[in-house]
Amino acid sequence: MKKIEDIVKDEGIWRYCTKDNIDIALKSKVFFRRNVKGYNFNNRLQKSKKYKLMDKLVDEILDYDLCSEYEAFDIESLNSNEKKVFEERDIIDRNSEVKYIILSDDERTYFRLGDEDHIILTINNPGCIFDDAFDIADQILSNISKKFKYAFLPEFGYLTANPKNAGTGYQMVITCHLVGIVTLGTLNDLISELKRKGFTISSSWINDYYSIYNDVSLGFTEAELYEAANRIFMDIIDKERDSREKIYVLNKNSIEDKVWRSIGILKSARMVSLFEALDLLSKIRFGISLGIIKKPTIKDINTLLYFIQDAHILKRFGLSDDLNSKNSNNDTIIDENRATLLRNFLKEVT
Repeated sequence: MKKIEDIVKDEGIWRYCTKDNIDIALKSKVFFRRNVKGYNFNNRLQKSKKYKLMDKLVDEILDYDLCSEYEAFDIESLNSNEKKVFEERDIIDRNSEVKYIILSDDERTYFRLGDEDHIILTINNPGCIFDDAFDIADQILSNISKKFKYAFLPEFGYLTANPKNAGTGYQMVITCHLVGIVTLGTLNDLISELKRKGFTISSSWINDYYSIYNDVSLGFTEAELYEAANRIFMDIIDKERDSREKIYVLNKNSIEDKVWRSIGILKSARMVSLFEALDLLSKIRFGISLGIIKKPTIKDINTLLYFIQDAHILKRFGLSDDLNSKNSNNDTIIDENRATLLRNFLKEVT
């Protein structure tokens, strides 16, 4: 049985090596939203009925061969710090009202049950990979539908709590490290361009990274949405790569200095705040992408984006959950342990 203490030490999706533009595309996700026919949406469903439905869904999902090794977590049974571990891995949102998380061992596949919609199945990949997501989701959702019929109308498609998500019921998301576009000052132009095409860009759960996703799925066929999203995502990756090359040509010495300084600080610092660590790792990641340094690798940096988060630090080092409260002395203890983790990790991989 996988516990929270195991999750905070696990690479998750970063255990897989990929060359699918991973220097720019941190990860790609597809959300598949379904609601069970005959039940109100969660925001209008009586709590007792909601919980009974969620319990039935958990049993049905775990009974399916493909999901039989997945682990179910009752979010309400977790303390605030344990719940934050899932937030830090971008599995749930801070204000989420999810009842259950059902998680595969590698974190590529997970369910949120009882959130905005009854079922939100997510297929999660490193880099820019979407192809296998639809095959996996189709197998799982088809199996669930044998017992639970989905709310569906021919003229609207799958019905969802937010009408924007109705129709295909899926949303494609890519999270990118857009340091080049931001530095060149062209982010606002990109935002406007994406808005005209029905896509949104927003800050992700980690600084310097941005999530891009289709704002509406209603009115598109699955093939149309898939093709449009892939075309837009690849265009953003190309724009970012061009921006990085322009910046490097103009500021070669300055950029190389920042990269080497960043890795030097993290290899020797005795206290590092989360904000500083993320900023320095962003610079190092940029340097790896430009070929300035070879080690650590992109995979190493991605893994650290999980490991250095506050709740991960508390669980990894066996510190009291109370330390996550706002207190300067508590911050010092977390920052000291974060620095220790970074020094030891980088010593092993460089």
